[in-house]
Amino acid sequence: MRPAATSPPPNWRNITVVGTPPPANDGGGIAYDAHSGYVVWAGGSVAGVAETFTYANGTWTNLTPTLAGSPPATPGGVLAADPAQDAAVLVGEYIGSLTLGTWAFANGSWTNLTATSGTPPAAREDPSWAYDASDGQMVLFGGLSGGTVLSDTWTFGATGWSQATPVTHPSPRWSAGLAYDGADNDLILEGGVYGSAYENDTWAWSGTTWSELPGADAPAGLSVARDALAAAPGGTVVSFGGLGCAPTFGVCNETYEFVGGVWTTLASQRTPPPRLGLELVYDARDGYDLGFGGAIAIGVSSEQTWALGGPVVAWLEIEPAVVQPPLESYFVTTALGGYGDYSYVYSGTRIDCVTANVSSLPCFLDLDDSGNSTVFVKVTDQEGNTTSASAPFDVYLPLIAFDVLSAFVVDAGEPVNYSIVVDAPSVGVNFTWSGLPPDCPFTYVRNFTCASDSVGFYAIDCVVVDSFGAFFLTQTYSLNISPRPFIVAWPDRTSGNPPLDVQFNSIITGGTVPFTYSWKFGDGATSDLPNPFHTYTSSGSFPVDLSVTDGAGVTTNWSSTLAIEVGSALAARIIDSSTVWLAPAQVQLSAVISGGVAPFAYAWTLGNGGTSTLPNLTATYVTPGAYTIALTVTDHDGLVVSTSTIIAVLGGTSTTGGSVGGAPAWELAAVGALTLLGGLIAGVWYGDLRRSRLGPEPEDVSDSAPEDG
Repeated sequence: MRPAATSPPPNWRNITVVGTPPPANDGGGIAYDAHSGYVVWAGGSVAGVAETFTYANGTWTNLTPTLAGSPPATPGGVLAADPAQDAAVLVGEYIGSLTLGTWAFANGSWTNLTATSGTPPAAREDPSWAYDASDGQMVLFGGLSGGTVLSDTWTFGATGWSQATPVTHPSPRWSAGLAYDGADNDLILEGGVYGSAYENDTWAWSGTTWSELPGADAPAGLSVARDALAAAPGGTVVSFGGLGCAPTFGVCNETYEFVGGVWTTLASQRTPPPRLGLELVYDARDGYDLGFGGAIAIGVSSEQTWALGGPVVAWLEIEPAVVQPPLESYFVTTALGGYGDYSYVYSGTRIDCVTANVSSLPCFLDLDDSGNSTVFVKVTDQEGNTTSASAPFDVYLPLIAFDVLSAFVVDAGEPVNYSIVVDAPSVGVNFTWSGLPPDCPFTYVRNFTCASDSVGFYAIDCVVVDSFGAFFLTQTYSLNISPRPFIVAWPDRTSGNPPLDVQFNSIITGGTVPFTYSWKFGDGATSDLPNPFHTYTSSGSFPVDLSVTDGAGVTTNWSSTLAIEVGSALAARIIDSSTVWLAPAQVQLSAVISGGVAPFAYAWTLGNGGTSTLPNLTATYVTPGAYTIALTVTDHDGLVVSTSTIIAVLGGTSTTGGSVGGAPAWELAAVGALTLLGGLIAGVWYGDLRRSRLGPEPEDVSDSAPEDG
């Protein structure tokens, strides 16, 4: 047994397009006739007659119409080459008969050997059938006879049929693969079907005995492969497809080689689609294994022809094949056949692309590449087999175009001018814009203006195509459409006494940075800051305006109805109807305010334990004495001022109280001199002091005085 192969794996290639192949089929037989130097295929049925095709020099030929006699249609028949008789021998069960026919195809014609070959085996379908080169005989094993699955072994040679009686043999099966292993000089049988079970054991026929090969169980995919085993150029056995792919027992598309006593997966490139029963044979003249037909689904057969190994073929495509600098093209090479990996060498006229050992080569074009060119590629497999391919390549003088936009940052609703400039354009230039705002419908126009309300970022370019099909993609132009600016502005206070400090604030939404600010404070002062600080030094009402211009040149105005109210200094004094009263006294008090900012808050302390927050009130005093009345006033801006006065309440006989304007002189003098002289002097002094600080009294004073106590 020879060691595992170290040569590179053969590669598949599809050669269906060559010649006229047999009709779609998965039940024919295929063999290589070395004497005639072609592959023979027999199967199908034309009016009950087997069809015959040959394959040579890469071409299929249908011989059926020219043959004088052909075998009857033999469903499940098998065909194999018999070098000892220089013929391809067909064995099959006739339709409607229990006879097993034997036919030989040589020198372009069929010969019926059924009657001259002794007693044939029992009629059967789908047996295993191959030539054993070690003893020069054909070998037949198993098959399906009616409802019986067979396990008998027969040989066929110059003396006709003979049954072999080996002590051990494979279990009954049909549709098992059988091919000669030149490395070990024996036949290899693999797989097959028994009932609903798929066999995956491997056996060797050494001329007289069968031996099961331990450890050589076939991988998934070789369980059913009547014709899918064939000799390979290196003397080994190869197989393709079959049933048994885990986990669903589906149809497979793996390629395997039996070498060193085990099945090994071949990493072949571009394998045929999955199928069962690919009719596979080694074509010694063309130097590769030929595969035809097979079932690609239940009831669906294939008419494809594939080659495993053999010469290398290649196709070159250029994408795009017509181009203008400074774009790039790709040289894409498809290689099939041969053995192992491919290497690639590119060359060409007028093209200075950097070559590389890749199947898809990018080519960056220069201005000096213009013109009509031809690109070549040389493909070499790992065995040194080579082939070449070429393709035309047209490079036109550059079509140079660029897009011009009047702005790259605008606010919504502002117009933008779009235009394309083309250098040295040819006739019939077309324009296709992309990336425009959705409300700009001018997709195929060279120049247009659009005012878009669709806020967002846009990457805009244009494809320019001339009448020769050459195109140019302009550079991407970034356009930012922002919402129109909106101003929110406010001061931290709106009124107060001078000097009045005001902090102004603003927030801009939308628009485009940078922003330019123009404040007008109403007193002749201005500012260009977003949040300025301003001091009002005189009283009055001052309207405030703000104008903002954004980076897109759009100006937005904020004009508030708000005015900053600046008043005079805050002052307060107390008015009472008299300074001397008779107990019990009802004293009317009023607060007089000047300056400051309304509203005002009042805080009275009445000297008798009472308080009030009213501007005008009436206070009751029962006990004679001197009382200090104090008032604190707070305005809207928090300014505070205080003042006070003193009243005297004298004892008397009046039941209602009152002033002392009509009292006897001796009583007033006695009481006033003794009781209140000191308090009055102090009160007058304190009141004069407070008034001097507050300024002159107001001229118009109201004397309304609600009661308080």
